[in-house]
Amino acid sequence: IRDTQTMAHLLNKGTTKLSLLAWEVGREIDSVGDLLKPAQTMLDLSPEVVAKKCCVDAMTTFALYLEWKDKIDMSYFLTEMELIPILFKMSKRGIKVDQEARGKLEQKLEKEVGFYRELCEAEGFNPGSAQQVGYILAKRGNFLPISKGGRSLRTGKEILEFVDDPIAGLVLTYRRTASLLNTYIKPLSGEPRAYTDFHTDAITGRISSTGRDQEAFIRNMQNIPQGEPRGIYLPDSGVFTDFDYTQLELRILAYLSKDLDMQWIYEREGDIHAETATALNISRRIAKNVNFGMVYGATAQTLKETAKIRDAKKAQQLIHDWFIKYKGATEWIKEQQSSGARDGYVTTLYGRKIALPVGEESPDAIDRKAVNYPIQGSAAEIVKRAMIKCKDLDLVLQIHDELLIDGQVELPEGLESIAPFYTPISIKEIDRWE
Repeated sequence: IRDTQTMAHLLNKGTTKLSLLAWEVGREIDSVGDLLKPAQTMLDLSPEVVAKKCCVDAMTTFALYLEWKDKIDMSYFLTEMELIPILFKMSKRGIKVDQEARGKLEQKLEKEVGFYRELCEAEGFNPGSAQQVGYILAKRGNFLPISKGGRSLRTGKEILEFVDDPIAGLVLTYRRTASLLNTYIKPLSGEPRAYTDFHTDAITGRISSTGRDQEAFIRNMQNIPQGEPRGIYLPDSGVFTDFDYTQLELRILAYLSKDLDMQWIYEREGDIHAETATALNISRRIAKNVNFGMVYGATAQTLKETAKIRDAKKAQQLIHDWFIKYKGATEWIKEQQSSGARDGYVTTLYGRKIALPVGEESPDAIDRKAVNYPIQGSAAEIVKRAMIKCKDLDLVLQIHDELLIDGQVELPEGLESIAPFYTPISIKEIDRWE
Protein backbone atom coordinates (compact mmCIF):
# COMPACT_ATOMS: atom_id res chain seq x y z
CA ILE A 1 0.00 0.00 0.00
CA ARG A 2 1.20 3.49 -0.85
CA ASP A 3 -1.20 6.15 0.38
CA THR A 4 -0.62 9.68 -0.93
CA GLN A 5 -3.03 11.00 1.71
CA THR A 6 -0.54 9.90 4.37
CA MET A 7 2.27 11.42 2.30
CA ALA A 8 0.42 14.74 2.31
CA HIS A 9 0.16 14.59 6.12
CA LEU A 10 3.84 13.79 6.54
CA LEU A 11 4.80 16.61 4.19
CA ASN A 12 2.55 19.08 6.08
CA LYS A 13 0.51 19.97 3.02
CA GLY A 14 -2.32 21.34 5.14
CA THR A 15 -4.93 19.47 3.11
CA THR A 16 -5.47 15.98 1.72
CA LYS A 17 -8.05 16.97 -0.88
CA LEU A 18 -6.92 15.78 -4.27
CA SER A 19 -8.59 18.70 -6.03
CA LEU A 20 -6.45 21.13 -3.98
CA LEU A 21 -3.20 19.21 -4.38
CA ALA A 22 -3.43 18.51 -8.12
CA TRP A 23 -1.81 21.82 -9.06
CA GLU A 24 1.52 20.52 -7.70
CA VAL A 25 1.73 18.18 -10.69
CA GLY A 26 0.23 20.61 -13.19
CA ARG A 27 -3.23 19.09 -13.16
CA GLU A 28 -6.71 20.46 -12.54
CA ILE A 29 -9.49 18.13 -11.46
CA ASP A 30 -13.09 18.58 -10.46
CA SER A 31 -14.11 17.80 -6.91
CA VAL A 32 -16.93 15.33 -6.36
CA GLY A 33 -19.06 18.23 -5.10
CA ASP A 34 -18.65 20.09 -8.39
CA LEU A 35 -19.51 16.99 -10.40
CA LEU A 36 -22.64 16.34 -8.37
CA LYS A 37 -24.16 19.81 -8.76
CA PRO A 38 -26.68 18.57 -11.33
CA ALA A 39 -27.06 15.17 -9.63
CA GLN A 40 -27.76 13.58 -6.26
CA THR A 41 -25.25 10.71 -6.29
CA MET A 42 -22.55 9.35 -8.59
CA LEU A 43 -25.14 6.83 -9.83
CA ASP A 44 -27.05 9.71 -11.42
CA LEU A 45 -24.08 10.59 -13.63
CA SER A 46 -23.32 8.94 -16.95
CA PRO A 47 -20.82 6.04 -16.93
CA GLU A 48 -18.52 8.11 -19.17
CA VAL A 49 -18.36 10.98 -16.64
CA VAL A 50 -17.74 8.62 -13.74
CA ALA A 51 -15.08 6.66 -15.63
CA LYS A 52 -13.27 9.86 -16.61
CA LYS A 53 -13.35 11.08 -13.01
CA CYS A 54 -11.88 7.80 -11.76
CA CYS A 55 -9.11 7.78 -14.36
CA VAL A 56 -8.14 11.43 -13.83
CA ASP A 57 -8.10 10.98 -10.04
CA ALA A 58 -5.98 7.83 -10.33
CA MET A 59 -3.46 9.45 -12.69
CA THR A 60 -3.23 12.54 -10.50
CA THR A 61 -2.73 10.44 -7.38
CA PHE A 62 0.07 8.49 -9.04
CA ALA A 63 1.66 11.69 -10.32
CA LEU A 64 1.65 13.07 -6.76
CA TYR A 65 3.30 9.86 -5.53
CA LEU A 66 6.11 10.26 -8.07
CA GLU A 67 6.47 13.95 -7.15
CA TRP A 68 6.68 13.29 -3.40
CA LYS A 69 8.44 9.93 -3.03
CA ASP A 70 11.94 11.45 -3.06
CA LYS A 71 10.93 14.24 -0.66
CA ILE A 72 9.78 11.96 2.11
CA ASP A 73 11.47 9.72 4.67
CA MET A 74 10.49 6.49 2.94
CA SER A 75 11.30 4.29 5.94
CA TYR A 76 9.00 6.36 8.17
CA PHE A 77 6.32 6.37 5.46
CA LEU A 78 6.41 2.59 5.01
CA THR A 79 6.02 2.13 8.76
CA GLU A 80 2.86 4.25 8.58
CA MET A 81 1.67 2.07 5.68
CA GLU A 82 2.07 -1.10 7.76
CA LEU A 83 -0.53 0.30 10.11
CA ILE A 84 -3.29 0.76 7.51
CA PRO A 85 -4.37 -2.91 7.18
CA ILE A 86 -4.24 -3.24 10.99
CA LEU A 87 -6.59 -0.29 11.48
CA PHE A 88 -8.84 -1.49 8.66
CA LYS A 89 -9.15 -4.90 10.30
CA MET A 90 -9.95 -3.31 13.68
CA SER A 91 -12.57 -1.07 12.08
CA LYS A 92 -14.29 -4.06 10.46
CA ARG A 93 -14.23 -6.50 13.41
CA GLY A 94 -16.16 -4.39 15.90
CA ILE A 95 -16.66 -5.33 19.53
CA LYS A 96 -19.43 -7.37 21.15
CA VAL A 97 -22.12 -5.47 23.07
CA ASP A 98 -23.67 -6.88 26.25
CA GLN A 99 -27.28 -5.84 25.62
CA GLU A 100 -28.43 -6.70 29.13
CA ALA A 101 -25.79 -4.45 30.70
CA ARG A 102 -26.42 -1.78 28.07
CA GLY A 103 -30.16 -1.77 28.79
CA LYS A 104 -29.65 -1.45 32.53
CA LEU A 105 -27.21 1.40 32.01
CA GLU A 106 -29.64 3.15 29.65
CA GLN A 107 -32.41 3.01 32.27
CA LYS A 108 -30.06 4.33 34.94
CA LEU A 109 -28.83 7.21 32.78
CA GLU A 110 -32.35 8.16 31.68
CA LYS A 111 -33.37 8.49 35.33
CA GLU A 112 -30.31 10.62 36.06
CA VAL A 113 -30.92 12.86 33.04
CA GLY A 114 -34.55 13.31 34.07
CA PHE A 115 -33.55 14.10 37.64
CA TYR A 116 -31.01 16.75 36.60
CA ARG A 117 -33.46 18.25 34.11
CA GLU A 118 -36.13 18.56 36.80
CA LEU A 119 -33.66 20.33 39.12
CA CYS A 120 -32.84 22.81 36.36
CA GLU A 121 -36.46 23.39 35.41
CA ALA A 122 -37.25 24.06 39.07
CA GLU A 123 -34.75 26.92 38.82
CA GLY A 124 -36.58 28.22 35.75
CA PHE A 125 -34.39 27.19 32.82
CA ASN A 126 -33.88 24.41 30.28
CA PRO A 127 -30.40 22.86 30.67
CA GLY A 128 -30.44 21.91 26.98
CA SER A 129 -30.64 25.56 25.92
CA ALA A 130 -27.28 27.35 25.94
CA GLN A 131 -29.10 30.68 25.76
CA GLN A 132 -31.18 29.92 28.87
CA VAL A 133 -28.14 28.59 30.72
CA GLY A 134 -26.26 31.81 29.98
CA TYR A 135 -29.21 33.92 31.05
CA ILE A 136 -29.76 32.19 34.41
CA LEU A 137 -26.05 32.25 35.30
CA ALA A 138 -25.73 35.93 34.38
CA LYS A 139 -28.89 36.70 36.35
CA ARG A 140 -27.28 35.03 39.38
CA GLY A 141 -24.33 37.43 39.15
CA ASN A 142 -21.83 35.30 37.21
CA PHE A 143 -19.61 36.83 34.57
CA LEU A 144 -19.59 34.93 31.27
CA PRO A 145 -17.63 35.92 28.17
CA ILE A 146 -19.55 36.91 25.05
CA SER A 147 -19.39 34.72 21.95
CA LYS A 148 -17.44 35.85 18.89
CA GLY A 149 -20.64 36.89 17.16
CA GLY A 150 -21.55 39.03 20.17
CA ARG A 151 -25.09 37.69 20.28
CA SER A 152 -24.89 35.28 23.21
CA LEU A 153 -22.95 34.31 26.31
CA ARG A 154 -20.46 31.46 26.10
CA THR A 155 -21.48 28.43 28.18
CA GLY A 156 -19.07 25.77 26.95
CA LYS A 157 -17.43 23.28 29.27
CA GLU A 158 -14.19 25.27 29.32
CA ILE A 159 -16.16 28.25 30.69
CA LEU A 160 -18.57 26.58 33.12
CA GLU A 161 -15.82 24.55 34.82
CA PHE A 162 -14.52 27.80 36.27
CA VAL A 163 -17.86 29.32 37.26
CA ASP A 164 -18.21 29.16 41.04
CA ASP A 165 -21.95 28.47 41.08
CA PRO A 166 -23.76 25.16 41.78
CA ILE A 167 -25.96 25.80 38.72
CA ALA A 168 -22.89 25.61 36.49
CA GLY A 169 -21.94 22.27 38.05
CA LEU A 170 -25.50 21.00 37.61
CA VAL A 171 -25.54 21.95 33.92
CA LEU A 172 -22.19 20.24 33.32
CA THR A 173 -23.42 17.06 35.03
CA TYR A 174 -26.63 17.11 32.96
CA ARG A 175 -24.72 17.60 29.71
CA ARG A 176 -22.18 14.90 30.50
CA THR A 177 -24.87 12.36 31.41
CA ALA A 178 -27.13 13.22 28.46
CA SER A 179 -24.20 13.05 26.03
CA LEU A 180 -23.14 9.65 27.35
CA LEU A 181 -26.70 8.34 27.05
CA ASN A 182 -27.45 9.70 23.58
CA THR A 183 -24.02 9.22 22.00
CA TYR A 184 -22.73 5.92 23.36
CA ILE A 185 -25.60 3.96 24.93
CA LYS A 186 -28.93 4.48 23.13
CA PRO A 187 -27.59 4.09 19.55
CA LEU A 188 -26.48 0.54 20.37
CA SER A 189 -29.92 -0.72 21.35
CA GLY A 190 -30.42 -4.15 19.77
CA GLU A 191 -27.02 -4.09 18.07
CA PRO A 192 -24.83 -7.18 18.60
CA ARG A 193 -21.61 -5.23 17.92
CA ALA A 194 -20.35 -1.67 17.96
CA TYR A 195 -18.03 -0.31 15.30
CA THR A 196 -15.72 2.64 15.00
CA ASP A 197 -13.42 3.70 12.16
CA PHE A 198 -9.78 4.41 12.93
CA HIS A 199 -7.73 7.12 11.23
CA THR A 200 -4.16 8.46 11.25
CA ASP A 201 -5.01 11.97 10.05
CA ALA A 202 -4.55 13.85 13.34
CA ILE A 203 -1.95 16.62 13.09
CA THR A 204 0.35 14.90 15.59
CA GLY A 205 -0.10 11.49 13.97
CA ARG A 206 -2.07 10.13 16.91
CA ILE A 207 -4.68 7.53 15.92
CA SER A 208 -8.24 8.81 16.15
CA SER A 209 -11.63 7.15 15.75
CA THR A 210 -14.95 8.32 14.37
CA GLY A 211 -18.43 6.93 13.86
CA ARG A 212 -19.81 5.54 10.64
CA ASP A 213 -23.18 6.01 8.97
CA GLN A 214 -24.99 2.98 10.26
CA GLU A 215 -27.18 2.07 13.18
CA ALA A 216 -24.33 0.61 15.23
CA PHE A 217 -22.83 4.06 15.33
CA ILE A 218 -20.21 5.21 17.80
CA ARG A 219 -18.61 8.61 17.39
CA ASN A 220 -15.28 8.03 19.09
CA MET A 221 -14.69 4.96 21.22
CA GLN A 222 -11.46 6.47 22.51
CA ASN A 223 -13.57 9.06 24.37
CA ILE A 224 -15.84 6.59 26.19
CA PRO A 225 -15.26 7.21 29.91
CA GLN A 226 -13.95 4.44 32.14
CA GLY A 227 -16.30 2.39 34.30
CA GLU A 228 -19.86 1.33 33.43
CA PRO A 229 -19.95 2.82 29.89
CA ARG A 230 -16.99 0.64 28.90
CA GLY A 231 -18.31 -2.35 30.83
CA ILE A 232 -20.99 -3.08 28.22
CA TYR A 233 -18.31 -4.34 25.80
CA LEU A 234 -17.31 -8.00 25.92
CA PRO A 235 -14.52 -10.14 24.43
CA ASP A 236 -15.51 -12.82 21.93
CA SER A 237 -13.06 -15.23 23.54
CA GLY A 238 -14.21 -14.58 27.11
CA VAL A 239 -11.16 -12.52 28.10
CA PHE A 240 -9.42 -9.33 27.02
CA THR A 241 -5.69 -8.77 27.38
CA ASP A 242 -5.18 -5.07 28.07
CA PHE A 243 -1.79 -3.40 28.04
CA ASP A 244 -0.98 0.22 28.66
CA TYR A 245 2.23 2.21 28.49
CA THR A 246 2.96 3.76 31.89
CA GLN A 247 3.33 7.57 31.89
CA LEU A 248 4.57 7.42 28.31
CA GLU A 249 4.37 11.14 27.54
CA LEU A 250 6.17 12.16 30.74
CA ARG A 251 8.92 9.65 29.96
CA ILE A 252 9.22 11.15 26.49
CA LEU A 253 9.59 14.61 28.04
CA ALA A 254 12.30 13.25 30.35
CA TYR A 255 14.17 11.75 27.39
CA LEU A 256 13.84 14.66 24.97
CA SER A 257 14.79 17.23 27.59
CA LYS A 258 17.50 15.09 29.20
CA ASP A 259 16.23 16.34 32.55
CA LEU A 260 18.44 14.70 35.18
CA ASP A 261 15.85 14.78 37.97
CA MET A 262 13.12 13.21 35.85
CA GLN A 263 15.46 10.57 34.46
CA TRP A 264 16.71 9.72 37.95
CA ILE A 265 13.15 9.28 39.22
CA TYR A 266 12.30 6.92 36.38
CA GLU A 267 15.57 5.00 36.55
CA ARG A 268 14.92 4.09 40.19
CA GLU A 269 11.20 3.44 39.44
CA GLY A 270 10.14 6.29 41.71
CA ASP A 271 6.83 8.16 41.85
CA ILE A 272 7.24 11.34 39.81
CA HIS A 273 3.89 12.71 40.99
CA ALA A 274 4.85 12.28 44.65
CA GLU A 275 8.24 13.91 43.99
CA THR A 276 6.51 16.85 42.30
CA ALA A 277 3.98 17.12 45.13
CA THR A 278 6.75 17.38 47.72
CA ALA A 279 8.73 19.93 45.72
CA LEU A 280 5.68 22.12 45.02
CA ASN A 281 4.04 21.58 48.43
CA ILE A 282 0.76 20.39 46.90
CA SER A 283 -1.26 17.17 46.94
CA ARG A 284 -0.25 14.25 44.72
CA ARG A 285 -3.55 14.61 42.80
CA ILE A 286 -2.81 18.22 41.89
CA ALA A 287 0.83 17.35 41.20
CA LYS A 288 -0.28 14.68 38.71
CA ASN A 289 -2.43 17.24 36.89
CA VAL A 290 0.43 19.74 36.92
CA ASN A 291 2.87 17.21 35.46
CA PHE A 292 0.52 16.29 32.64
CA GLY A 293 -0.39 19.95 32.19
CA MET A 294 3.24 20.69 31.40
CA VAL A 295 3.17 17.96 28.74
CA TYR A 296 0.12 19.58 27.17
CA GLY A 297 1.76 22.94 26.71
CA ALA A 298 3.34 24.33 29.86
CA THR A 299 1.33 27.56 29.93
CA ALA A 300 -0.88 29.00 32.65
CA GLN A 301 -3.97 28.52 30.48
CA THR A 302 -3.13 24.85 29.88
CA LEU A 303 -2.59 24.31 33.59
CA LYS A 304 -5.88 25.98 34.45
CA GLU A 305 -7.69 23.60 32.11
CA THR A 306 -5.92 20.34 33.01
CA ALA A 307 -5.49 20.89 36.75
CA LYS A 308 -8.81 22.77 37.16
CA ILE A 309 -7.03 25.69 38.81
CA ARG A 310 -9.23 28.78 38.73
CA ASP A 311 -6.63 31.29 39.86
CA ALA A 312 -4.31 32.27 36.98
CA LYS A 313 -1.71 33.57 39.46
CA LYS A 314 -1.74 30.22 41.27
CA ALA A 315 -1.30 28.40 37.97
CA GLN A 316 1.62 30.65 37.05
CA GLN A 317 3.21 30.10 40.45
CA LEU A 318 2.96 26.32 40.06
CA ILE A 319 4.65 26.55 36.67
CA HIS A 320 7.40 28.68 38.22
CA ASP A 321 7.94 26.14 41.00
CA TRP A 322 7.87 23.23 38.54
CA PHE A 323 10.50 24.99 36.42
CA ILE A 324 12.76 25.25 39.47
CA LYS A 325 12.31 21.53 40.22
CA TYR A 326 12.91 20.30 36.65
CA LYS A 327 15.57 22.58 35.18
CA GLY A 328 16.43 20.41 32.17
CA ALA A 329 12.79 20.11 31.13
CA THR A 330 12.41 23.85 31.64
CA GLU A 331 15.25 24.64 29.25
CA TRP A 332 13.85 22.24 26.66
CA ILE A 333 10.33 23.70 26.92
CA LYS A 334 11.59 27.26 26.50
CA GLU A 335 13.78 26.25 23.57
CA GLN A 336 10.84 24.46 21.93
CA GLN A 337 8.67 27.54 22.29
CA SER A 338 11.38 29.78 20.88
CA SER A 339 12.40 27.56 17.96
CA GLY A 340 8.80 26.60 17.16
CA ALA A 341 7.77 30.22 16.72
CA ARG A 342 10.93 30.90 14.70
CA ASP A 343 11.03 27.81 12.45
CA GLY A 344 7.32 27.08 12.19
CA TYR A 345 7.68 23.39 12.97
CA VAL A 346 8.73 20.89 15.67
CA THR A 347 10.35 17.46 15.34
CA THR A 348 9.27 14.17 16.90
CA LEU A 349 11.36 11.37 18.36
CA TYR A 350 11.49 9.53 15.03
CA GLY A 351 12.26 12.64 12.99
CA ARG A 352 8.87 13.69 11.68
CA LYS A 353 8.48 17.46 11.24
CA ILE A 354 5.07 18.76 12.32
CA ALA A 355 4.08 22.23 11.13
CA LEU A 356 2.84 24.80 13.66
CA PRO A 357 0.05 27.24 12.76
CA VAL A 358 2.34 30.27 13.13
CA GLY A 359 0.51 33.43 12.06
CA GLU A 360 -2.84 31.64 12.18
CA GLU A 361 -3.19 31.20 15.95
CA SER A 362 -2.19 33.21 19.01
CA PRO A 363 1.41 33.15 20.31
CA ASP A 364 0.13 31.38 23.45
CA ALA A 365 -1.40 28.61 21.31
CA ILE A 366 1.86 28.26 19.36
CA ASP A 367 3.78 27.94 22.63
CA ARG A 368 1.44 25.16 23.80
CA LYS A 369 1.67 23.24 20.56
CA ALA A 370 5.44 23.65 20.27
CA VAL A 371 5.70 21.66 23.51
CA ASN A 372 2.83 19.22 23.09
CA TYR A 373 3.15 18.27 19.42
CA PRO A 374 6.58 16.60 19.64
CA ILE A 375 5.59 14.78 22.85
CA GLN A 376 2.20 13.59 21.64
CA GLY A 377 3.58 12.83 18.18
CA SER A 378 6.40 10.76 19.66
CA ALA A 379 3.96 8.83 21.86
CA ALA A 380 1.88 8.08 18.76
CA GLU A 381 4.96 6.78 16.96
CA ILE A 382 5.76 4.38 19.80
CA VAL A 383 2.18 3.08 20.06
CA LYS A 384 1.95 2.57 16.29
CA ARG A 385 5.12 0.48 16.33
CA ALA A 386 3.69 -1.52 19.23
CA MET A 387 0.56 -2.20 17.16
CA ILE A 388 2.71 -3.42 14.28
CA LYS A 389 4.48 -5.79 16.67
CA CYS A 390 1.05 -7.05 17.78
CA LYS A 391 -0.45 -7.26 14.28
CA ASP A 392 -0.91 -11.04 14.41
CA LEU A 393 -3.01 -10.76 17.59
CA ASP A 394 -6.74 -9.98 17.63
CA LEU A 395 -6.49 -6.23 18.20
CA VAL A 396 -9.82 -4.69 19.20
CA LEU A 397 -9.20 -1.09 20.24
CA GLN A 398 -6.41 1.43 20.55
CA ILE A 399 -7.02 4.13 23.16
CA HIS A 400 -4.14 6.64 23.27
CA ASP A 401 -1.33 4.64 25.00
CA GLU A 402 -3.42 1.49 25.54
CA LEU A 403 -4.16 -1.56 23.39
CA LEU A 404 -7.08 -3.94 23.94
CA ILE A 405 -6.65 -7.46 22.58
CA ASP A 406 -9.26 -10.22 22.41
CA GLY A 407 -7.95 -13.41 23.97
CA GLN A 408 -5.53 -14.59 26.61
CA VAL A 409 -2.35 -13.93 24.69
CA GLU A 410 1.39 -13.81 25.11
CA LEU A 411 2.55 -10.38 24.04
CA PRO A 412 5.52 -10.12 21.66
CA GLU A 413 8.90 -9.29 23.14
CA GLY A 414 10.39 -5.82 22.94
CA LEU A 415 7.31 -3.68 23.58
CA GLU A 416 9.18 -1.90 26.39
CA SER A 417 12.21 -1.16 24.20
CA ILE A 418 10.68 0.20 20.99
CA ALA A 419 11.86 3.68 21.93
CA PRO A 420 15.51 4.48 22.69
CA PHE A 421 14.55 4.53 26.38
CA TYR A 422 12.67 2.15 28.67
CA THR A 423 8.88 2.34 28.35
CA PRO A 424 7.29 -0.04 30.92
CA ILE A 425 3.84 -1.48 30.30
CA SER A 426 1.11 -2.66 32.63
CA ILE A 427 -0.75 -5.81 31.58
CA LYS A 428 -4.04 -7.19 32.87
CA GLU A 429 -6.63 -9.76 31.84
CA ILE A 430 -10.26 -8.67 32.13
CA ASP A 431 -13.65 -10.19 31.26
CA ARG A 432 -15.04 -6.88 29.94
CA TRP A 433 -13.55 -3.55 28.94
CA GLU A 434 -12.77 -1.25 31.87
